[in-house]
Amino acid sequence: MEFKINIERLILCLQTVIILSTACLLCFILWACFRGIDLTDEGSYLLFTNYPSDVMATTSFSGVYLHPIFNLLNYNIAYLRIFGVIFSIFSIFVFFYGFKQLLMRFFNSKQWLNAITLFCVVFIINSLQYLYPLTPSYNTLNNW
Repeated sequence: MEFKINIERLILCLQTVIILSTACLLCFILWACFRGIDLTDEGSYLLFTNYPSDVMATTSFSGVYLHPIFNLLNYNIAYLRIFGVIFSIFSIFVFFYGFKQLLMRFFNSKQWLNAITLFCVVFIINSLQYLYPLTPSYNTLNNW
């Protein structure tokens, strides 16, 4: 009996699994935006974001940059988390566009499914930062 692997079908299956995994991860992240609060790191990020002028010594100005956004979102923590997720996804798109242009220059490939899969892989890798905590901080600003 001859065993033959259909590479194109295998790649399509892997791409489907990666795309579905990305969709599940995004749903989990958005669900988690409305859950819980950590009183250590996340609490200090929220205090610095809410009262940036009260912090006299810091190595980061994340609270100064995030305070107008937090004010615009009516000081809603869940909305601030969702804003962070949306802005991170936007930054992934910007990175992905440049990376795709670089790959097309070297490989001259225009397969959109492969491009979507690559975006999903980049999204999954970037989403690992959201496992804890979800509130935007100086780390999130560095990624943007």
